[in-house]
Amino acid sequence: MDNNANFYAVIARRRASNAAAPCIESDSGEIYSFDDIDRLSARYAHALLALGCEVNDRVAAQVEKSPQAVFLYLGCLRAGCVFLPMRRLISVLLPTAVNRPPPTANASAFGMPESTV
Repeated sequence: MDNNANFYAVIARRRASNAAAPCIESDSGEIYSFDDIDRLSARYAHALLALGCEVNDRVAAQVEKSPQAVFLYLGCLRAGCVFLPMRRLISVLLPTAVNRPPPTANASAFGMPESTV
């Protein structure tokens, strides 16, 4: 038995005997089979490699929860990359956080008198 716990490897093992079986259904009712997932995640993996991604690179993407986000995640696994999904809230807060000076920690911020620091 294969002990690879990589999520893509788990799906690939299931694909071996269930290639045409449904694997993902979108909110709109679109159904993707194990074969579809294999083909689409391969497309994402090849695109990442063509863009210059290498093993252990981090791939950050602002994505909604969707089958396409799953395909990108699996494509990252197949390419040996780490997927960092960024939610929409982060994109709203990030410009503010980037343009703000870093917070300065002082004892009073932790409820301690200044003399104890």
